[in-house]
Amino acid sequence: MKNNLNNFKISFPLGLTTYLIGGAVLLLGLTIFKPFTIINAGDRGVVMRFGKVQDNVLDEGIHPIIPIVNTVEHLTVRVQKSDIIAQASSKDLQDVKTDVTINWHINIITTTSDR
Repeated sequence: MKNNLNNFKISFPLGLTTYLIGGAVLLLGLTIFKPFTIINAGDRGVVMRFGKVQDNVLDEGIHPIIPIVNTVEHLTVRVQKSDIIAQASSKDLQDVKTDVTINWHINIITTTSDR
């Protein structure tokens, strides 16, 4: 009985081992190089090739990119609020204090080729 247990081996066919190793390498490569970018709702993605801004703007969703060559900068197009407090003196030495609130957003202009 002891002799029969020593002869028992688990072996995978060569094709299955190749697929397992290839799948692990592919998964590792996808994790390291990240060939996709995700643009969240309310954001747009500006594509840059080697740091130079390209003409196309990415909408929300998942988009394929070329790793290392292309990078994507995420910009929000939601309305944003900026508060500014300023203080000055008038000609007749009266203090003037102002609180200004500005609501602004980035306006995305698309060309006819993008539509």
